[in-house]
Amino acid sequence: MDKKCLAKKMNHLAQVDVDAAIAYEQASQWVFDKNLNIFLKQFLKEHQQHIVVLKRLIKTYDKQVCHYCLDLKGSFFKLLLFYFRLKGVKGILRALQINEQRINHCYEKILCCDLPTDIKKIVEKNYADERRHLAYISQAINDKI
Repeated sequence: MDKKCLAKKMNHLAQVDVDAAIAYEQASQWVFDKNLNIFLKQFLKEHQQHIVVLKRLIKTYDKQVCHYCLDLKGSFFKLLLFYFRLKGVKGILRALQINEQRINHCYEKILCCDLPTDIKKIVEKNYADERRHLAYISQAINDKI
């Protein structure tokens, strides 16, 4: 895989993490359960860390890092989160679960590519975080039923 293609894939992952960070930041303002909020804020920090690490990787492979902001998918998800908010904490968690499923799919898809070892290790670590986020949120939904 050439450097430009690799950088494009890493930029895509960084954008997905930006969208997730925005969602977790919003959700943490709406959820007043202290224990749950601790996890939401931790997941927010992890997404922010993913962005930092991915940007560093992109610079080493391409020298150009995109400017990240809420994109179309992120905007759609923010609306979805707002809508689900009307259903309470369980609705917020359901929206986060949908987003984490999308994020997990993105990481899984990129791991199917032939990645250099340094990038693969980072993507695998981030993917492990994403799987943990999804598992926690899914369990929290089940606990709220």
